[in-house]
Amino acid sequence: MPRAFTQLERDNIRKKLIDIAADTVIKNGVKTTSIEKIVKSAHISKGAFYLFYQTKEQLIFEAIQNVQNSARLRLLSLVASEKVGSKKAWAERFILAIFNMFEEFPLLGAIANSEIMNELLRGASQDAISEEQKSDDQFFESVFLKLKKKKLILNSVDNQILIGIPRAILSLEMNRGMIGIQRYQGLKKLIASAFAAEISA
Repeated sequence: MPRAFTQLERDNIRKKLIDIAADTVIKNGVKTTSIEKIVKSAHISKGAFYLFYQTKEQLIFEAIQNVQNSARLRLLSLVASEKVGSKKAWAERFILAIFNMFEEFPLLGAIANSEIMNELLRGASQDAISEEQKSDDQFFESVFLKLKKKKLILNSVDNQILIGIPRAILSLEMNRGMIGIQRYQGLKKLIASAFAAEISA
């Protein structure tokens, strides 16, 4: 039976497990990320792992949420920044920033792969998936409302359409290999420009 940990030890172990899981998924994907490998790297027993998480997918979801929080803060800082250039140029820069989150935060880039995403979703509970989608939608809805208040995007654009933009970007990221890496770079600029032209005030 694993020994009891102090609160400080628990916090440190949880952080270490999250960091190790994120690094392992980036390098090897979800399927080959095992609890055995994670606990070996974290220098804890398998029994101790289950004091923190019921499954490896639960741990990976928490790692993803941590990275998402950092990515969201980055987008919020952009929303709070002063507008530079035309409203269309600003909207295009914002949409490109969403695209670039997958490169800037490697864990998001790793899971934006159809095979890895499917592996992760197979191991996750439906409740966890629904909660994650709801959280994402609520975050982007609040962001677009802020942008409407700043008159950077048109009030007339339906919020459901706006929060569909990040999902469309995720779908494109998941199919980057099929599109072609070189072709994709030009395509994302074209898409960002087209979206910006439609939504900018």
